[in-house]
Order: sequence, then structure tokens, then C-alpha cells
Amino acid sequence: MKFNKIYKEFYWEKIRFHFRNHWLRYLQSAILVFLIVLVSDRINTWFFRPSKMYTLLDRFFYDYTLSHPELLTKTKAFKWPYASSSLEGSLNNESLIQTEKDFEYLKDELEFLSRYDRKKLTKDEKLSRDIFEFLMEVNILDRWIYEHVKYPIDHIEGIQVQLPLFMINCHSIENVNEAYNYIYRLEEAQDKVSELISGKPLFPSEVENRQTSKGILYRRENESLEEAIHHFNINEDHALPPKVILALIHKQLEAFLSVPLEENIFYKDFMSKVTQLDNDDIKQKLPELEYQLKKAIEGSVIPSFDALMRTVDEVYMQAEEEITLMRFEKEGDDYYRHLIQYTCGLNQEEIENDFRPRNLNYEARKLVSREKKKLGVLFDSLGLEGTTLREQFESFYQKQNIDQKWFVHNDFQKYFQAAPFIKNQHEPIEIRRLPHFMSNFDLEPFYYEGSFDSSRAGRVYLCDSLSKYQEMMMPVFAISSAAQDEWSKYRLENKKLPLFRRELSFNYIVEFWKNIYLSTYYKSATLEERALYQIWRLNNAIMMRCDLGIHHFLWTKREAVEYVFENSILNFRDSEKIVEKSTSLPASFVAKGFAMKLVDQICKERDIYIDNQIGREVMSELFIQGGLTYSSYKEILKAE
Repeated sequence: MKFNKIYKEFYWEKIRFHFRNHWLRYLQSAILVFLIVLVSDRINTWFFRPSKMYTLLDRFFYDYTLSHPELLTKTKAFKWPYASSSLEGSLNNESLIQTEKDFEYLKDELEFLSRYDRKKLTKDEKLSRDIFEFLMEVNILDRWIYEHVKYPIDHIEGIQVQLPLFMINCHSIENVNEAYNYIYRLEEAQDKVSELISGKPLFPSEVENRQTSKGILYRRENESLEEAIHHFNINEDHALPPKVILALIHKQLEAFLSVPLEENIFYKDFMSKVTQLDNDDIKQKLPELEYQLKKAIEGSVIPSFDALMRTVDEVYMQAEEEITLMRFEKEGDDYYRHLIQYTCGLNQEEIENDFRPRNLNYEARKLVSREKKKLGVLFDSLGLEGTTLREQFESFYQKQNIDQKWFVHNDFQKYFQAAPFIKNQHEPIEIRRLPHFMSNFDLEPFYYEGSFDSSRAGRVYLCDSLSKYQEMMMPVFAISSAAQDEWSKYRLENKKLPLFRRELSFNYIVEFWKNIYLSTYYKSATLEERALYQIWRLNNAIMMRCDLGIHHFLWTKREAVEYVFENSILNFRDSEKIVEKSTSLPASFVAKGFAMKLVDQICKERDIYIDNQIGREVMSELFIQGGLTYSSYKEILKAE
């Protein structure tokens, strides 16, 4: 036993002696192994298969924002050192080359996602994966199958509308660098317009010249439009919008170009932002900044928009009068189904069976008939004069005696803050006026979302001039805007969601929350207030029916306008606006009626409203999940 004890001590002493003399070598080896593992994990994470699926999803969003600088500025998801400040001086690339890159990247990311074993994912990870796969498939189809059916420009989401809104709302100026980035973006407008028209930049590289065949040349000095057209090339793969939409785009561009430089929307926005700063560098360089700004507007923006207007005038002569997507035959019908699938979050089985356009049209017809009867009963209960809904509405309007200016600036905020809520009470929201050349595309207020980092809050845009319908419906619009604002704000700031889901917003989900808040607010309202809500519901049903009538049943513009005018209380111009928006953004109105039906099932059949604790608890899980596909929506609601 004594021998064994001495033997053990001897060997322990040898081991201690060995480590005392070689500990540095072991430490170096351990550090080297650790670094190899760390580097391997990083390489695997960013170039192969990340250990966590959310890392892959966030990496996709990161890579995508770096190649789409406008999204980077809008979301403010990444800042230096993760994203170079120089990106804040660039606009999105609209060229064919970028479209091809996006297409290939989407396919690669979808392949990466398939490497994860679905059985090992958590419930939230499965939900995110399903939504991501849905989005990838939709975007791949957009860039591959329906590339030649999509309109390159319209009067709502065209560059002539979205670029000014982006610069006004998203490009903040806090220092000299950001001021110069604003100017650099205006200088890039010529490339963006050129990419839109011809498929490549104004001054393409050798590679871009080889990959695309069409170019663009601006009108030469003292050259007439007819002479310029001979060397003014247009990408022939574009699907031309119908004439009615091209005419609206022309009006917008003409209004933009007709104002003097000092009244230009970019000039006014830039000068407003820099003059209110208490920054010595800005003040010192203000003359130079103003000179560079004028140079960018006169040398890039105005010539670009002028070239775009002349292009619109040229293609107008080739465009068709028909407003339906069915004029593209089977490809147009398939594309319309595809758009319904996206706006309503439907999978392939759902769009081919329960929610195919013919079934949706049947539901829309029932909705219109039901909502008209309900509105008629309410108008009769109020004792309004007239034999038609329109005559009774006129009587209703006269009784309200609305002071438009006072109402918009006071009561909108009052109703906005009084709206129901799920998480937090509503704070006052900033209300702005749409620029004069944009105020012809919608009846409802336009909501512009905030950013991920809360540095920019959401805001509401109203038209300069309001119709009787818009004046009367401001309380309803205020409450629906409150719903959109609270849901949008919570989604954008929810760090538990992958980045792509924080930015994601399906049309039907937005309309769903509007209907939830409105149904809660008006369930115990006065007859007069309920009449306003009922008018809004009727219009939503009519919009859905009109959308399906145009793009699935081949309605002409005249037939569509007559249908809206005869079944609603809208004037003729407001009826035209509905038809024009449905023409530019097919399937967008289908989501309105679709959401109404979902909310009726929840509120009326299950008696769930968000003005009580039980209702909030049931709806809370849906609320925190942000944008959901219809199948995910059903799954979550069933669990609750």
C-alpha cells in the first residue's frame, strides 16, 4: 500500500512538472483551436448553413438591404459599421441586371432554408420559415414567370410618387454628410429613371451594355418630341399600363415639372430640413449646399422626369383602352390569382379551391347586397329624406354642417386618440398634406410607416381638397389610421421577430386590424356614428366586387365606374378613383372584403372585441406576430 502511494505521488509530480514547463504551449494550442472553431462557425454562419435559422433569415435581410439602399434608409435596421454611410447617398438599382441578381439570390436563400430539419425547429421558427418560404416563392414568381405582365409604373407606386415620399419621410438630415447624401440621391434620379425605362443606367458600364440591349437618350437641344422619339429607346419587355393610368401619370409629371425651382418639392423639403438645424457646419456650407441642390434638381431630376413624361406620352399611343389584366390572356389571369394569393396571404391550395376568384366574387356580391340593406335601414332609422342611398346621404351630409378645416385638424386627432387599443393608448400623430400632384389616387388617408429604431414615427397624409364622402368619413379614417399605426409601430419595434417579419405587411392583415378596431369602437355607438361605419363597410365591399369585376370578368372602365356609382353614395370622380386604383394595383381591394369577412367571423360569431381583457388576450397573439399568411392566422387563432 505504501509503495502504491509513493508511486501515485511520483506520477502526479511528473504531470505537474510537465505542465509547469509546457503550459504556454497548451494555452497557445487551446487558443488556436478556439479561433479555428470561431472562424469556422462564422464562415459557416455567413456563407453556408448558420447554426440558428433566425441567423440565416437576418443575414438574408442584411444582404438584401445592402443591395437596396432605400430599404436600408427606410427601416434604419443597420448603421455604421454594419452598413457604410455612403449607401445613404444611393437609390435602389432598377436595372435588369439587379433584377437578375435578386432572382438568383432568392433562389439560393430558399435552397439554404431547405437544409434545416423542420422537426428540430421551435414553433416560432416553423412559423417564420413558412412565411419566409411563402415570400420567396411569391417573389421568385414575380421575377420569373410574371416579369412581362407587371406594370413598370403606375400613378400610385411609380417613381414620380414614391421617390418624393421616400426623400421627404425617410432621408433625415442631421449633419453635412447627410445633406450631401440627399443631393447625391437626387443626382442618381437620372440613373433610376433610365433603369426603369430602358433596363440599364444612363451611362452603363461595358458589362451592362453587353447584358442589356436597350438604352436611353434625352431630347437634344432644340429637338421636337417627334424627332427625339427616333433615338429614344424603351425596354420592349415592359407590360404597358392601360391608357387611363398613363394619362394619370402624365398629369402627375406635368404638375411636378410645371412649378418653379423654389417651389419644387425636393428643394422645399431639403431647405426646410437644413434651415431648422442648429449646426455650425451646415450654416457655413449652406450656400454651397443650396447651389449643389439646385444643380442636382435642374441637371438630373427635372430632365429625368421630363424624359419619363415623354416616354409615357410615347407608349400612350401604343397602350390599350382595356383596363383588365385578362387582356394578357391566361398569363394575365394567372398573375391576378398570384396577386390575390399575395395580398390575402393564401397558399396554392387555398387560391385554387376555397378562394379562387369566382368564389371570392360570390362572397363580394353577398357582401354588397347585405351592407346596402344595413345602410338603408340605418338611414331610414335616422329619418333622412330621399328615395335612394345617395339622396339620403346628401341629407345626412347637410345635417352634419362640417367645417372642413376645423374638423380635419382637431377631430381627426380626437378620434385617433380615442380609438381602441391592444397594447398602448394612442399618442397624437403627425398629419401632413399630400403634395398637390399626388392627391388624385386614393380616398382614404395615406399612412407612412416609421422605422425600426423609432427615430421616425409613422405619419398620416391627407389630400388638400376633400370630397363630401372624405369629409364625412374622417372619424372612421382616424380610427382605422390608429389601428394601422399601433400595429405598425409594435411590429417594427418587436425585436423578437426576425428582421424580415418586422418589415413585412400583408394587405389583408392591415385591413383586418382596421376592421377589428372599428367594429369595437362602433358596436355601442350612436345611430349617426354607426351610419358612417356602415358607409365605410359598403364601400369596402363595392371595392372588392369592382376589383374582381375588372380583372376576372373583363369589365371596361365605363362598366366599373357605373357599378361603383350606382351601388355607393360616392360622386362620379370618387367612383373613378376606385376604378383607377384597382387598375393600377390589382387585387389590393380584394383584401378589404376578405378582411371584413374574417373580422365578422371573430366579432359577431365569437363575440370577441378588444375593449375588454378577454378580447385583448385572444387577439394579442395575432397582434404581436406581425404579418401572417392566412394558414398561420388560422392556426394561431385556433390555438387561442
